[in-house]
Amino acid sequence: MYETRIRHLENVHADLDNRVDAMEKNNMFEDRQLSEIKKRRLAVLDELRFLRRQQHEHDQRVDLDSEDRQ
Repeated sequence: MYETRIRHLENVHADLDNRVDAMEKNNMFEDRQLSEIKKRRLAVLDELRFLRRQQHEHDQRVDLDSEDRQ
C-alpha cells in the first residue's frame, strides 16, 4: 500500500546522505546549507518511519481479516 512512497523516500534519504557526506568530506559548504540538508534528511527519515509503521499496521489488519475469513 505504501511501498512506492517508501521506496521513493529511501532514495531521497540516500541521496541526502551522499550529499552530506560529500560536503563534509570536501569541506565545501556553508553551515546554513549543510544544516538545511540535514534537517530535510531528518524529515524524510521521520516520514519513512511513519509510513513503515502504517504499512506494518495495515499488513497486520489484512492478515487478521484473512484469518477471520477462514
